[in-house]
Amino acid sequence: MFLQLWARYVLSQEEGEAMVRPVERDEVKNAIFDIAEDKAPGPDGYSAGFYKAAWSVIGEELTTAIQDFFTTGKLLKQVNATVLSLIPKVANPTTVAEFRPISCCNVLYKAITKIIVQRMQGVMDKIISPPQNAFVPGRRISNNILLGQELFHGYKRQHLPPRCALKVLHLLLLQRIEQSDSFQFHWRCTEMKLFNLCFANDLLLFCKAEEQSVIFFRDALRVFAELSGPHANVNKSQLILSKSASPVRQQLFAVLGFQEGVLPAMTFILPKGTLKAIAARMRKFLSQGGSDSGVAKVAWSDVCRPLEEGGQVRSNSGSWSWRKILKFRNHILSVVSYHVGSGERFLLWHDPWHPLGPLIHRFPRGPSVIGIPLAANLSEVIDEDGWNWPLFTDIGHLEITELLPPRGNRILLRGGQ
Repeated sequence: MFLQLWARYVLSQEEGEAMVRPVERDEVKNAIFDIAEDKAPGPDGYSAGFYKAAWSVIGEELTTAIQDFFTTGKLLKQVNATVLSLIPKVANPTTVAEFRPISCCNVLYKAITKIIVQRMQGVMDKIISPPQNAFVPGRRISNNILLGQELFHGYKRQHLPPRCALKVLHLLLLQRIEQSDSFQFHWRCTEMKLFNLCFANDLLLFCKAEEQSVIFFRDALRVFAELSGPHANVNKSQLILSKSASPVRQQLFAVLGFQEGVLPAMTFILPKGTLKAIAARMRKFLSQGGSDSGVAKVAWSDVCRPLEEGGQVRSNSGSWSWRKILKFRNHILSVVSYHVGSGERFLLWHDPWHPLGPLIHRFPRGPSVIGIPLAANLSEVIDEDGWNWPLFTDIGHLEITELLPPRGNRILLRGGQ
């Protein structure tokens, strides 16, 4: 009765009976043949490939053994044995935390687990709350990743309402938050009553950055630990505060005892290989243009340029540090000067190599009128004798010949060497 107060959904009588119905022979065979043949063997040394190849010989006894387990609830300790393999996470591990444990179970044990899982699949979406999007048919963990990114957006801004997020390394049920008067939702989650997102065995909790709401989370974690046993791992749990929550920072950390988290949180960082694959698909889409040809019709460097430079504002924004640096680009350009030289390093239309600034701002139709590409280097209008502009253009009337020094291409601070 106590657990029913916490449960979002209780199985009907028909669903409950379907869970405990006798195991049929076809269920056992399907479970065995659903296991990949190249999976690591268990303590008995036999992989699923052996059981499949020898099914005509051992299938009858194996089926009887599995059916007996579901009837009696007893399992031989030899079958329940597991080989625990420790895979190092780093080059030279020195602590247990730097290893990833992998359990290698016997095939018979895996088959029992698969039968249980297959029976539960029909009700998983009913008994597991909507914030958990991992391992549930019809749901995608990517939805939580995108939503988490959106909730973290603007955490470094000072003027937005104070809020915080907790990254906890285990799952728990916090339904009573919905009936609480003391809990204050994250300001972007108030309307949809969202307070948690689940990622496999990780849990993100969101709330307003005030002491009473954080205490509510702490107490809920303690209740969960008392009921189930697992406690929140303070070494792997983090508290992430927005910049506007600085006045209450110390007291919130004192309540939880968690480590301070920083953005971007590791949960949301896409692997570089994934970023490159996404960029490759975008290039392929733009290159093929509905045809079967794979020849690139638009250079990716041109596509990534801003609209005013003839691009399509597609940007590979994988580096946070470079985006921060580029914010100061205009300030830096105001204190540097260009020594043109051969012009190979400078863009003709976009770089401010001329005192008038980028030529594309003064002559927006210049590339089409003159016939020089938008992405052309400055060297395309320079030869051994000096400037080599196309005839009959207004560009040639600019007093720029004196800007061609007999030295290499350099960018210098004004007044510097």
